[in-house]
Amino acid sequence: MTNNRVDARMPGYELLISLQASLSDRPRLIGRKGTCRFCGETNNQAFRQRAHLIPEALGNKWLFAQDECDICNKLFGIYDQALADAIGAVLTIGGTKGKGNKVRKTGLSGGLNTLRRNRDNDGKPQISAMSGNADFSQAIKRDPVTRRLLVTMSLPPTPFRPRHAYKSLCKMGLALMPKEELQHFGKLLNWLQIPDDSELFSNLSVGLAFGLVGNAPQVASVTLMRRLRDDNPTPYMYFNLLIGSVCCTIDLMPDTLDDLMPPVTDYSINLEWRTVLSDEAGIPKIVIEYKNPVTLNWASKGTEPQPIESFTLDFDPRTTRGNFKPNFRHSKSV
Repeated sequence: MTNNRVDARMPGYELLISLQASLSDRPRLIGRKGTCRFCGETNNQAFRQRAHLIPEALGNKWLFAQDECDICNKLFGIYDQALADAIGAVLTIGGTKGKGNKVRKTGLSGGLNTLRRNRDNDGKPQISAMSGNADFSQAIKRDPVTRRLLVTMSLPPTPFRPRHAYKSLCKMGLALMPKEELQHFGKLLNWLQIPDDSELFSNLSVGLAFGLVGNAPQVASVTLMRRLRDDNPTPYMYFNLLIGSVCCTIDLMPDTLDDLMPPVTDYSINLEWRTVLSDEAGIPKIVIEYKNPVTLNWASKGTEPQPIESFTLDFDPRTTRGNFKPNFRHSKSV
């Protein structure tokens, strides 16, 4: 598969900008060295590191930002680690190759259950699920209609910092944004510079959806959707990250352009995305849908357990084919 296309349509919004990359693509650089778009640094010696537009830990090997200075890159690495911790279990099951081209391991630091990605004797990729629970058999159920087996495995509550993970998504959205739009996001740019800020957010909503969890495709995209009419009481701009099995959506917070929105303490992000993988001739071969997102609140400044409490493996014992479904600790389905 050499081509991919992300379908992004939403009533009342226009596609402002979108970048896609996949396994066969060469690295792509955006922005220009010389001035950091986040802090304004202009010292040429402060741009020695190659900054990933999408965190390397999530599998990005194609998209890089040149207008992110080394100091900001180091700071944002803290946020990126929080995001990787939040979805680490999905990265493991999907076989996502992060830093050092290694697949993350989940569950080795505690708990009874362990998930890891490895290869069998023939070199084929496989997922190993191990349990130290003597009552593991009680987690196996059979659907009375389809006769498929449902196996649920709990995961250890690996800690992560929700607000840092949210900042990682904001950083990606701002890195993608056209320069003429940055003038509307001065407060958000300043907020990113403070790791332990004191802002009193009651809710920072993240829409999270998954597709092809058991075998993550090596594709990535970042997308900005902009509101068409300023008198429409909806968020001015949405940012969407789609990489491998994971799809994350947030609304970026402008300084004033969301003033018409009614005050709410909780709301859902209900966007569905689709990736189309095509062959060299452009003929679609695989369609991956990221549907039924859950909405999570990542406003907490402290640490919380990573949001995925368990995975349910739904498979046919006759064909041994199945799929994984993540089960969340605290979420609101839409």
